[in-house]
Amino acid sequence: MIVLGIDPGSAKLGYAFLKKTNDQVECLDAGTLVFPKVSLSKKLFLLYKKLEQLIPQYSIDAVAIESIFTHKNVQSSFVLGHIRGVCMMMGEKFEAPVFEYAPKKIKKLVTGSGNAPKAQVAMSLSSLLSMPEVEQAQYSDTTDAIAVAWTHLMSQRSFEVSLQEL
Repeated sequence: MIVLGIDPGSAKLGYAFLKKTNDQVECLDAGTLVFPKVSLSKKLFLLYKKLEQLIPQYSIDAVAIESIFTHKNVQSSFVLGHIRGVCMMMGEKFEAPVFEYAPKKIKKLVTGSGNAPKAQVAMSLSSLLSMPEVEQAQYSDTTDAIAVAWTHLMSQRSFEVSLQEL
């Protein structure tokens, strides 16, 4: 199973492609897209074009995206909603179901605490995936995207275990 994890943002967007084979998880690719200071419509188009280039390289089975949380700035929430919409649409375009995860759930599954700081998330991911470079990029959008994809993979595992127990 290959999952595209997305940490959406209006200035930067983290992405990560994680592959799970049996009990092994590996990071195939991860990075951060930095948007130029352009109009929202241009930003959305650039995001669409970049995802259109990235996704076919990995034959994804699912898209996992961080769910929206309320900002103090309502305008920022609207912009983030548009960014998330493009990401969700790309899942549909490539016939991959889209799953949303709340930030607290992501932190809980990665670290054991829903209130963990970003540095602890990075440290946990570094250990879980044997990727020392993840810890070095402690506060990056890339790390957050890896955490979203990891959460999806672990949530699917829990679901599979639950079905087997029936």
